Amino acid sequence: MTSTHRTARFAQVYEILKRHFQPVFPDPSRSVFELLIFGCCLEDAPFARAEDSFARLQQDFFDWNEVRVSTVRELAEVFCDLPEPVEAATRVKKVLQSIFETTYSFELDSLRRQSLSQAEESLRKLDGTTSFTVAYTLQSALGGHVIPLDRSTLAVLKVLGLATEDEIAQGTIAGLYRAVPKAQGIEFASLLHHLGAAFKVNPFAPLVHQILMEIEPGCVGRLPRRRNFLAESFRGSDSEEQQPPQQEAGKKRRGRRRASSPAASSPTSEEAATSGGVSSGTKGARKRRNADKDS
Repeated sequence: MTSTHRTARFAQVYEILKRHFQPVFPDPSRSVFELLIFGCCLEDAPFARAEDSFARLQQDFFDWNEVRVSTVRELAEVFCDLPEPVEAATRVKKVLQSIFETTYSFELDSLRRQSLSQAEESLRKLDGTTSFTVAYTLQSALGGHVIPLDRSTLAVLKVLGLATEDEIAQGTIAGLYRAVPKAQGIEFASLLHHLGAAFKVNPFAPLVHQILMEIEPGCVGRLPRRRNFLAESFRGSDSEEQQPPQQEAGKKRRGRRRASSPAASSPTSEEAATSGGVSSGTKGARKRRNADKDS
């Protein structure tokens, strides 16, 4: 795909998404630190659910230090509405711990005095940050012209044919920031995130498929189907591994019951007639009749 064609495609994506979603802009009252933590909640999640989770962090805990010393399990309960609560809890806990060990506080406003490249390097050094959380912080807090991409958004771009396998593996789309003007960067990123999060919550939703096909009618064959999705989920190395353990155990138990049951060891007359089988009693009777005839 040429850069000119890709730029036109992203312009089309932008126009279509504006008809289906409302852009969400970062809260200007939040500090760099708070926007980073919010980004940890927002990754692979809808905006509304991320806002609720971020609010519960501030309401349910005394301060950020209490959040830091809480277990991942405790934080995951706070993030129960997110599509991946354990992953979000792990990101938040690691980031808080790393910031505390680096600054002995919970603030990152010093990044505003650094260049974007220096700030990016500082953020990437923090344990728990991801490509998405770094890009979201650079864009929302430091005015950088980047487009945050999480796994859900990359999955959508793959369906649309706008991301190659290599780009998905690297987590970046070549030339994306050039295809979107800086003045529209935050709006475009939020609209694209809306679609990615909706895809994450329910990849089979008719409305999600409708939007994807509106953007790229030729993506029909790449849309996830429930049957294919289940087949991928239960695919194993052989047919026995594909079978759920409970079902396999049930078959073994039924097999033992049949083997120990007298009725199961000898077929009924109906079964013998249907299958063409002959019981041992019938064979004995035939032998006696043949012996009588010979005598």
